[in-house]
Amino acid sequence: MTSMITSGGRRGAGPRLAWVAAAVTIGMALLAAAPAAASPAGTTAHLAVVGPPAADDPGPTDPGAPVGAGEAVYGVPDAAPAASDPCISITGAVACFTKYGDKIRVKKNAGGGGYAAAVWSNYLWSGSWHWYRSGVCVNNHPVGTWAVCNYNFYEDTTYHAYGNYGSGIRLAASNYWSTSNDLWIRNDG
Repeated sequence: MTSMITSGGRRGAGPRLAWVAAAVTIGMALLAAAPAAASPAGTTAHLAVVGPPAADDPGPTDPGAPVGAGEAVYGVPDAAPAASDPCISITGAVACFTKYGDKIRVKKNAGGGGYAAAVWSNYLWSGSWHWYRSGVCVNNHPVGTWAVCNYNFYEDTTYHAYGNYGSGIRLAASNYWSTSNDLWIRNDG
């Protein structure tokens, strides 16, 4: 019997989560590549400064990162995030973002098929949200442990590569079989 596979090779992922499936697939391919893959260079666009987005802006509405872009990192063991850090979870994995220090943490729990990852995309504002970079933070440590990946994202109040201000993170948790819905976080820390 043949089963139907949808976007990104994940059963039932659907088009809404295509960006997550693509990022996980790309991330796993980058992790398998020898030696560590370099981060994609930021693209500089010469756009007029239009001012930062409103504080209650709902974030990007596009499908996410283009295929072929991504950074994959194995996290190092770390403590749990602060209770105030925004988190999202799925069976077997919890993903959190610490604004101060631009850290993404992922916890591996039982029931995730031995795989736990945080899938992220960084967006920058220039009149509307534009994808800038994305990646995967993988916890390859024992069940019950937290791992952290340390990044350097533009802050919401930092003049960025697209010639404006405003930065946000789209975050999802992933296990061996599926990926959670995404959580939109303004990087205003």
